[in-house]
Amino acid sequence: MNNGNIFLSSGLWSLFFAAIILYGFRKKIVNIFDPLSVFLIMRVSTLLAATLIIALTLTINGASILYFISVFLFVFVFYFSSKNIKYERNHVSDKQINFLNSIAFVFLFFKIVIIIASTGSLPIFSPGGSDASIQFNESNKISTTLLFGLGTGDLFIFAFTLPFVNKKILRNSVYFAIFISVLMIISGGKKSSLFYVGMAIFFADGFRSLISQNKKLYFFSKKNIFLLIGLSFVWASWVFLNTSIISDTYDLDLDMLLFIIDFTFSQWMTPYFIFNSPEFFNFINGYKVNELTYFFHSILKPLGYPAFDASIGPALHEYQTGELTGNGINPSFILEGFVIFGAAVPFYSMIVALFMAKARNKLLSIKKIEYRVIFISIYMNSLYALATDALSFTKALWASLIIIAFVVIPVRFLFFKRL
Repeated sequence: MNNGNIFLSSGLWSLFFAAIILYGFRKKIVNIFDPLSVFLIMRVSTLLAATLIIALTLTINGASILYFISVFLFVFVFYFSSKNIKYERNHVSDKQINFLNSIAFVFLFFKIVIIIASTGSLPIFSPGGSDASIQFNESNKISTTLLFGLGTGDLFIFAFTLPFVNKKILRNSVYFAIFISVLMIISGGKKSSLFYVGMAIFFADGFRSLISQNKKLYFFSKKNIFLLIGLSFVWASWVFLNTSIISDTYDLDLDMLLFIIDFTFSQWMTPYFIFNSPEFFNFINGYKVNELTYFFHSILKPLGYPAFDASIGPALHEYQTGELTGNGINPSFILEGFVIFGAAVPFYSMIVALFMAKARNKLLSIKKIEYRVIFISIYMNSLYALATDALSFTKALWASLIIIAFVVIPVRFLFFKRL
């Protein structure tokens, strides 16, 4: 999808669908930086834009019918299974705030220890863009799995609790912890790092206003939003130019900016175009996978029982280029669903949408405020990975169980002498 006219229509249609979807979900989201909002803008809008292009350009056949049914069921079930948010005025005690801050400090401490214990250069200091991240992940599988499970949880919690902290020493400690947390996030060398920093902070601000007696917004403002957008764009461009293999031959000009935007839209839409191409079905004929153990691959592989030699994205990349490098697209529920369930992919699409919607509803309705904050900090971001890369979701799930067992439960017991 690198043709300029197609790219332009892809972008415009994505923005068009994003506006419609956000309006339709307006009563179901906390603010524009709610992980649900970001998922709708980046993933669902591009899904619908790609679907429109496919409908206008492709001949209708069995595969495309399966595709259209899957997309319809996914969007329909996801929308009608997602509950509207409710405003609350819960009192948040000092003990709850101290408990949450303790959890966040432990999360941050673990991040620092994990990074120190990791081998090889951090991706931000390595050339090669995504290849550097892949190499780092391959060299530190356990570490990166735990880091993925922790995510931006510490930053979310600190942003939630900061307005409740009145003691100067503790407040300054939280500010310093936020600074360190930001450094930890950007050290991964991802182009979207700063955006996810702002996303965690602004979402926490809106969430605190939604559920607590403290309704004031401390971070979420037009000035800070524009600042985040500007810094995120500069950071993404800098990372792209300084870690990409083409950084020595291209300067940041209009053509390069258009290329970056085109690449961004393409990587989100690519799985849907691939599904509707003969190439994918030729690939499927030679792809070996154990469907029964697919979702347990990250656990069974260290035991000597892998579900596949290469996951769908890298395997597709190998099929197209002849090289298995670890690079590859996020397969999405469409490709994963067909690989695992075949013609039952519409049913899988419906299950994915239902699970994400119901899980979000549950997270937003947990009675104990401190548990609600902690579980949202751990699960809300990784939840939507189920629709783009189920293997990433399951890795985050296994990591979260370790985090809850060895961090949340012990710290909870120390504070409240009970679970």
